[in-house]
Formats: sequence, structure tokens, C-alpha cells
Amino acid sequence: PGAGLGTLAKATAAVAPGARVTAVEVNAARAARLPAPWEVVVGDFIPWALRGRNGRRRWDVIVGNPPFRRLLLGPDGSPLLGRKGQLGYAHGWADWVGGMLPLRSARGAVVVLGISDFLGGQDRMAKLWRAVERPSDIFWCAKRVSFRKAPGSSGTDARSVFWAVFK
Repeated sequence: PGAGLGTLAKATAAVAPGARVTAVEVNAARAARLPAPWEVVVGDFIPWALRGRNGRRRWDVIVGNPPFRRLLLGPDGSPLLGRKGQLGYAHGWADWVGGMLPLRSARGAVVVLGISDFLGGQDRMAKLWRAVERPSDIFWCAKRVSFRKAPGSSGTDARSVFWAVFK
């Protein structure tokens, strides 16, 4: 979901050769650059998932890096962070995870990236897990992760990153 440039989907496909990959990306220009053998859906993931646009299909593995904060997108699907005139896309991490969970098969798993800021205290963590469900596993990354492509580019520097697994 929210395939972006396809980095996570490419990594997933590399460890599961022959897997059928479905990528959902709201930005048509980014979606056009995703590899041809994939099923590419151009659209907003949340309504696609929650309103049945997926044809009620289920997946064995769903991997994602949901937005860490609520994102507002412009008409071309690009984030409008810190700009005036932001448009109505306002789904955050819990919304995306909540959209992914019903798409997993009976024996499937959802694996999503998160940041430690989500878990800032037991009350906040309990609220987050009530919004989705408690993960079966959490794996912490040992090193600080930077999502910056190049000096001066936009991106996120996270102090502590984890992978949450929902089975």
C-alpha cells in the first residue's frame, strides 16, 4: 500500500521469487515507474481497501511503510507538507494499518514499519493497539535509520524504528 517508488515491494519480491506483487500508489507518475510484472493500482489505498475496490481479494503477505503522520496530498498525489491549501487526504499510520489487516489471508501477515514516537508511554501505546490490534511481534532496528536520499532532500530521520508484525 502506498508503493511510492516500490523499494519495499522490490525487496519483498527479491526474497520471494515468483510472488505476485500488487502495488497501490495514489501518484500516477510514481505508479507508472513501478515494474511491469506487478499489478499496479493507481488510487488512494484507504478507500480502495475499505470500500472493496480490491475485489475482496486476500494476500499472504502485506508489507508497508505507512505515513508516520497524517498526510495531505495535492491533486497529483504529492504530499503537501507544510504548504498552504492542503487537500483532504488525512489518514495516519493506524488508518493504513487498519486498512491492511482485513486484506490478509487466513494465514497471512501484515508487516509494517513504525517509529518509537508511536509508543510514547503505555497510554499512547494502548490507544494505538486499540485502534488496530496488538501486533504478534515487534522487531526493533538496532541502528538509527535515515530515509533521506541526499543532503538537503526531504525525508525523515527516525531515532528508533521497528517492524510490527500482525498475524
